[in-house]
Amino acid sequence: MRGAAGVHDQFNERIAARTRQEYDAIDALNQTLAKLILKAPAKYAYEKANPRKDSKALREGIMTHAAVLDPEQFALYKPEPDADKRTKEGKEVHAYWKSTLQPTDIPCKADEYDNALSYADAMRTALTRHNIVPVATEIMLKADYMVAIKGSIDLYAEDGYLYDLKTTADEATA
Repeated sequence: MRGAAGVHDQFNERIAARTRQEYDAIDALNQTLAKLILKAPAKYAYEKANPRKDSKALREGIMTHAAVLDPEQFALYKPEPDADKRTKEGKEVHAYWKSTLQPTDIPCKADEYDNALSYADAMRTALTRHNIVPVATEIMLKADYMVAIKGSIDLYAEDGYLYDLKTTADEATA
C-alpha cells in the first residue's frame, strides 16, 4: 500500500501483498470468483483448474491502474517497437528492443500501452475534476472467514471514500 501512515495503520494487519504479482499468487476467493461460484459452481471449478490467459482488456486495465496509481510500476512496461517482424529490418529492430529489456521490465504491445496512457489521462482528469485526492493506493488485503478471501482497494481518498477504478470498452457519458 502506498500513502498516509494513518491509513496504513488501519489496514496493516490485513495487508497481504505489496505487488500485483504477490496478490495474484494468493490462493483466496476474490470478487470475480465469488460471483462466478454463485452463478455457476462447475464453471468456478473449471476456472480454478484452468486459469484464463490475460485478455487485451485485462492487460490494458492493469497497465492503466499502474499508470494512475503506481507510476513506478508503470515505468517497467516497455512497449514493443512498431516494426514488421516479417522483414529483416523489423526482425533487427525487435531483436535490439529485446536486448535492451531488463529482467524487471514488462514487455507489452505498443497499442495496449498507448491505450493505457490514454485511459490513464482520462482517469486523472476525472479525479481532478471531482477533487478526488488519493491518500493511499493499491491496498491489497486478505482475510480468513469460512474461506480465505482477498481484495484490492484501488484508492482511498481524502474524502474518506474508497474508489475502484474501472476501464471499459464502452464510452461513458458524464
